[in-house]
Amino acid sequence: MIVSLEKGFVFTRGVKTASNSMRATLEPFRRPFESSLTARMGRKGLGLYQTWPFVNFYANPHRPLVYAAHVIPPRLFASFYKFGVVREPVSWMTSVYKHWLTRWSKSERSIRTFEDFVHYWTGFRSYTQALQFVDLQGHFLADEIGRFENLLGFHEHVCQRLGIQRDLQRLNATPDTVRVEVTARARSLVEKLCYLDYEIFDFENLSEPIMDIQLDETISAELRRRLRCYGGVSYDPWASSYSEVALGTA
Repeated sequence: MIVSLEKGFVFTRGVKTASNSMRATLEPFRRPFESSLTARMGRKGLGLYQTWPFVNFYANPHRPLVYAAHVIPPRLFASFYKFGVVREPVSWMTSVYKHWLTRWSKSERSIRTFEDFVHYWTGFRSYTQALQFVDLQGHFLADEIGRFENLLGFHEHVCQRLGIQRDLQRLNATPDTVRVEVTARARSLVEKLCYLDYEIFDFENLSEPIMDIQLDETISAELRRRLRCYGGVSYDPWASSYSEVALGTA
């Protein structure tokens, strides 16, 4: 996550949505106080890790907007331009799988196919990208959400809005040599699991940023339930495990 006082924005970094490429553009404008001696002393000496202005957002790259809303003073948070990026779920899950193959595949030898991985990953990790952008009531906090499929266009849009000039870099991309077979059955499984993202983000239209999202109460309630089960304000898409205990239903 990158918070900028200079440019007035909060960028929440979704998993495998080219967030490193966006980070490279936005990082020069992050709060310098986060890495200052005063801030480090406040965190380490006084335990002010979760207290504004000492909190180090940059060291928690994939924290969601609900975390920023919890830490940043309300009026200041409301004044910020809040944004991130989402990706079509099958493409997204495939990229997560490729990333996993290059780093952790030796630890789970029972996983031999993409479908195996989907069952494995969704058994304990979040597979709902929308959780990156909502509050504890399941309502959207983001002003705009770009599409990975049109990343260059969204990058240009963000740069124009913030008044900066930067080229989009290609960083931390999954190696093209990693091949994944996505069967019809595996695709259907992902589409079923990620139905909320499909319904919310309209992946039929991949060109325009997503804004002014209004959800019916049924969808908001399910987002609220999922976010709380993954830790609420402590949610981290790479680290948080699902727990019904969070809702007292176990």
